[in-house]
Amino acid sequence: MSTTSPHGGSHPSGAGHERSDLGVKGAVILILGIVAATALAMGAMRLVFNYFEAREAGEQAARTTLVPVEKNPLPPEPRLQATPVADLAEYRAQEERALRDYGWVDRKSGKVRIPVERAIDLVAERGLPAAKAAPATEPPR
Repeated sequence: MSTTSPHGGSHPSGAGHERSDLGVKGAVILILGIVAATALAMGAMRLVFNYFEAREAGEQAARTTLVPVEKNPLPPEPRLQATPVADLAEYRAQEERALRDYGWVDRKSGKVRIPVERAIDLVAERGLPAAKAAPATEPPR
């Protein structure tokens, strides 16, 4: 009693293996082909890059030594801040003074500003002020 394999060939017990599997030799050849193709593509890209780099360098105007090149050229007029670094330092100093000194926020309404450290001490001592409860209203019918 002989059975036929779906892959062709026959085996008396019906068991067998595929004969179309890729062998070790074929896998090694495939891997070497992929590596060679990758190396070839990288070499071609390098040649193209060098070509474009040389072409771009040839189109650039030669630098003149008669005009000095500024390291940090100023932006075009109108410049809104003549000294931005000094302005930022002054702004930060004003903010620091506002955080650590007493001062008026609004004299008419009697609002004042106190240092942050003092405010922290007061909150730790007295606790946060309680929110005022909204007046109770009758639910809509």
